[in-house]
Amino acid sequence: MSENAISFKTLRQHKAVIIKQPFTVTKKDNKGKVIGRRQVQYVSHLSSIFVDEQIKIDPTARPTSIRINNGIITVQPDNPQLIETLQAYPGNVANGGNLFKELDVANEELYELEKYEAVDKARRFIMESDENALRAAAVFFLNPNYMNKTHSTLKLKLRNAVDSIAEKPTDPTNFIANINGFFSEKDNDEKLTAIIAIHEGIIKIVNGKKMAWADSEETIYIAAQQKDVIQDFAVWMKSDKEGRQVLSVLADKITALKAPKKTTKK
Repeated sequence: MSENAISFKTLRQHKAVIIKQPFTVTKKDNKGKVIGRRQVQYVSHLSSIFVDEQIKIDPTARPTSIRINNGIITVQPDNPQLIETLQAYPGNVANGGNLFKELDVANEELYELEKYEAVDKARRFIMESDENALRAAAVFFLNPNYMNKTHSTLKLKLRNAVDSIAEKPTDPTNFIANINGFFSEKDNDEKLTAIIAIHEGIIKIVNGKKMAWADSEETIYIAAQQKDVIQDFAVWMKSDKEGRQVLSVLADKITALKAPKKTTKK
């Protein structure tokens, strides 16, 4: 690719996109008032992109097909008519469209590289983390119903979620970054303890917002919103004196469950 070549990339992945021609461009003054409209089409052997000028040179002029294959088209600098046509197209993001955008190659390549690195990091976290960390991540980022799923299911669902986002042009919810941040945090003990305690039936969520002891149903903590109950409970156990006491009790109960049972000799 020439150093001065210009690339245009579709916002969504397409196998092929045909640019409809001719199309109309609108010229506005500084106040946004429409002062004129002209039809545009790309004709490879003509220097002008405007139909009214083209027909004066060649009354039989017909548009040359413009096809964007696999989401991207790169135009060499010796074809300024095609560049100008794509820049003028209403579907161009620069004109308020949502079909394709002109790439800033240096920044786009850096963005793509950073994106690949973040996705690879998320995949490694998912494939290498232990079951408790995966269970906590699945509950936080996917669905509370994943509390009781198997280790392999947790890994598969999280991996599929990451791969699905990776295929999209953007990540508006910062899902990949949040996943990486979750696994990178050094203070996930409270989150994991809460998840394990619920999974083992030591505590339970009541009415969506309350955290209670499973046996007595005595309320331990009430969250502000249903969607934040586990997150808020974990923060409370880390930062509040009473919360830290609850954390200690939960840790002891979990340890007791994992301890091998003693057998009595007859």
